[in-house]
This record gives sequence, C-alpha cells and structure tokens, in this order.
Amino acid sequence: MCNNYFRLLNKLPNELKRHIYFFIPVTVKIYLTKENYINFHYKYIYSNIRDEITYARKLITYDMKFIFNLYVYYIKDKIHKKKKLTYLKQKYNSLYHLFTQLCIKYQANNCRNLLLTFNNNN
Repeated sequence: MCNNYFRLLNKLPNELKRHIYFFIPVTVKIYLTKENYINFHYKYIYSNIRDEITYARKLITYDMKFIFNLYVYYIKDKIHKKKKLTYLKQKYNSLYHLFTQLCIKYQANNCRNLLLTFNNNN
C-alpha cells in the first residue's frame, strides 16, 4: 500500500514535490534522509534524551553505528570523564567502559569498533 503512494508521489513534478515537502513537519523530515538526520539530530533528538545510558543501550542493542556515532560526538567531553557509574549492579569508571561492556554483551561490533576508534583519536 505504501509503495503505491510513493509511486504516485514520484509521478508528481519536482516543483510540486518541493512545495509538499515544505509542509512536512521537521519531526517527520528528520527520518527521510541522512542529511536531514544529521542537521536536525541535536535539536530534535539529542536535546530530548532523558536517560543517556538507556538511549545508548538501545543504539548498541541494534548496533546502529551511524546514530551511535552522532551520539558519541555530542558526548565526547563526558565519555572519558572519571565518575562512578552503577548499571545493573556493576560498577564502571566512565561511560566509555560502560558502553564498551554493552557492546560486548549485545555483540555490537560496529559500535564497539567506533568506540575503539574514538578512544584512539582522543
């Protein structure tokens, strides 16, 4: 059913598509293209995160490398900060160690490689 809508939309002239696109809310546009996601991620997603560890865990669980990369970029100042964290009765020295353990637990190799690269660059 959805494919039929896309076929019909593709038949529209480009000028009309641009006009329709203008009326689509940003909360929907953010998921349409990678460029939109990069541009609007901070304002519409990152700034609304209530629990950073839960958000990161969800990204790691599904091994979402691209989104996890943006998230790590925004928390780069906090990721290596020494502080005592307790997560599921385990103690960690920093977010980096916690995220690394979550990557191992959920077998998220893409996210783990990203963390290792991030650690080597800092």
